[in-house]
Amino acid sequence: MAGSTYRPLERAFMIDTLDTRALEIDVTHQRGDFRLETRFEAPASGVTVVFGASGAGKSTLLDLICGNLKPDRGLIRIGERVFVDTNRNVDLTTEQRAVGWVPQDGLLFPHLDVTANLEFGARRARRRLDRPVEIDRRQVIDTLGLGKLLQRWPRTLSGGERQRVALGRALLSNPS
Repeated sequence: MAGSTYRPLERAFMIDTLDTRALEIDVTHQRGDFRLETRFEAPASGVTVVFGASGAGKSTLLDLICGNLKPDRGLIRIGERVFVDTNRNVDLTTEQRAVGWVPQDGLLFPHLDVTANLEFGARRARRRLDRPVEIDRRQVIDTLGLGKLLQRWPRTLSGGERQRVALGRALLSNPS
């Protein structure tokens, strides 16, 4: 693709807000010919919906929030917790951000069965001193319908099953 492919994200908003702490995003990120520039605030709880045309930068935005990518310029914070502030040289590691993330392909560790993939998230939560509340493992398994999958390997799961396991792992990590 020649030239700039900048397309703004259509919208980001929250549904069923329970918390008034704001998610604040103000970033610029260049990847090849693609340039993402976005700025918005949203309540930090509830369900966040980010939508836009294919190639608008939705996945790039999520990668920036999680720490998989670094913005060229900007600020990412939830409440008082700053994940990135390029003006102050702040850039928390992915693990320090404690963000639950489920990629589009439901990426799982192929050498771990479903139980071990879920336990990976729970172990991560137990190591975090700032979030002492542990998520109820049985409730996550029951709610997501994972009970019959616990002894299976990722390669034997359907795409939807992989996504549910990845979502369970993210929830068990007790994200901020």
